[in-house]
Amino acid sequence: MTNIEIIRTWIKALYTNDFTTIKNLMSANYECRNPMTPNLSSANEHLGMLQSLQSVFEAHHELDMIIEENNYVVISGKWKGKHIGEFNGVPVT
Repeated sequence: MTNIEIIRTWIKALYTNDFTTIKNLMSANYECRNPMTPNLSSANEHLGMLQSLQSVFEAHHELDMIIEENNYVVISGKWKGKHIGEFNGVPVT
């Protein structure tokens, strides 16, 4: 599976709440770098965050571009969603 295929599989699994597939796509030394969090996240921490977000937002990504070079992949897109549950103390809006 190419890196781009992994990204496409991940996004599809995310919107069907198929977290087993997402977990299977993560390597043993998986690390998530997110500009919204100060520390690296492990596979289990990132998976927990994804599950939490899916439970409070009806959302999807619109992928505009996926670029792959060597072993790196960059995604450009938009995340759109509807707030359906309390998130970080913020009630449904």
